[in-house]
Amino acid sequence: SYCKTKGMRYFGLRNSYECFCSIERPSFKKIADAPECNMKCEGNPRETCGGGLRLSVYDSEEDFSTAKYMGCYKERSVTARLMTGASKEFRGTLTNQQCIQFCRDKGFSYAGTQYSFECYCSNERPHFKSAANEKDCNAKCDGNEDENCGGGLKLSVFDLYDKSTDHVYSSFLGCYEKSNYQRNFLPYDEDYFKKLLTPEFCVGYCYRRGYRYAGMESGSSCFCATAIQAVNKVNDLQCNIPCSGDKKFKCGGNGKLSVYHTEISDQSEEGRLLGCFEDSGSRRTLSGLEIVFEETNTPRLCLNVCLQLGFKYAGVQYGYECFCGNRPPPRELEKPESECSMKCPGDRSKMCGGGWRLLIFNTGSGSSPKPAIVVTQPAMTLTAAAERPYTLTTTTTTTTRRPSTLLMNSQTTWRPPTEPNQQPTQQKPWDNNKPEDLSPWDSNKPQQQSPW
Repeated sequence: SYCKTKGMRYFGLRNSYECFCSIERPSFKKIADAPECNMKCEGNPRETCGGGLRLSVYDSEEDFSTAKYMGCYKERSVTARLMTGASKEFRGTLTNQQCIQFCRDKGFSYAGTQYSFECYCSNERPHFKSAANEKDCNAKCDGNEDENCGGGLKLSVFDLYDKSTDHVYSSFLGCYEKSNYQRNFLPYDEDYFKKLLTPEFCVGYCYRRGYRYAGMESGSSCFCATAIQAVNKVNDLQCNIPCSGDKKFKCGGNGKLSVYHTEISDQSEEGRLLGCFEDSGSRRTLSGLEIVFEETNTPRLCLNVCLQLGFKYAGVQYGYECFCGNRPPPRELEKPESECSMKCPGDRSKMCGGGWRLLIFNTGSGSSPKPAIVVTQPAMTLTAAAERPYTLTTTTTTTTRRPSTLLMNSQTTWRPPTEPNQQPTQQKPWDNNKPEDLSPWDSNKPQQQSPW
């Protein structure tokens, strides 16, 4: 503010308490390493104000408020980065604003922080299908413990210029009456969405849980469903309440849902079964990707998700796990189908593998068309019972597992050191990546100017 009143565009902070101004941007040849600006500001010890003969330089015309937090996103592996532009480690000093400025200076549109001290940049907007549970971005920033800077293979991502490009708008199905959906739509994380709800957030949230539809109500509530009814469609103008996370978009109305398709297709698994195959923690039979669908997993869902992501094979295991891969399973690992008899949480009449056993399907080829809107009730009824820990039981083979998060091929899932033919035991509650709340339906000391 002081430099702007003096008509100076650029300002620099030094030695914790000194302020300098200039009309010219300092040359890039004078840029020092960021850790050299490590002195705490006298007015706010959580911020840095240069160092000894080092200036923290800012552009007063840069509108830092335009950087918009997009959410937590997952990396596939350390060799397949989500953000592939510039990157830099800021050990001991990283804040989200520091990474934002670094990426802006490099000419990028998106910034992401990870592991407390890593900064990544990109010009490509991360897709909502790469979104992760917000709780997974829980690593405190090295430079400000009041902020989170990603997590293990998780990125806290920012849109540097808030282009407000809604990447799920093509999936918008319309405005729907909510009154008949209390058996279809399940409410999620109402408190979390009160400030951050956008169509992209809600659709990504439902996609990660295996639901084909997402609905937003009253600007701040997100709902997921397996089916919708065309008869409940109303005029789109009735969904007129701005989203809490971005006022430029509408997120439903009073008793009305803005409904989106999560782009999960609905092709049948019939005729595509390859068989039941042995799996191991040291060498995955399907090594491309693993996803946990705690409430909704079925062979059909897993097949369609893997197909949409471009994988040739899909396999279900332990009831709620879905694996994708491109290499055919070795025939020497094939086992009797009776060993893949664990029931699916999304349809108890279907089998979803077993302990160290994958029920594998060929996903087929071709596109994954969007399903037509169905007019019947879903095969399974969704109720608030999903807030309870899920327990798998079986009359044949069950092994006790510890909780697991969504895992990629670079990580190892804990497995019980038992053989599948043991007597049944009750599974421990699985409680990671669960919604926090399944709510009911209400849903400075300026100095004399000095040259640089």
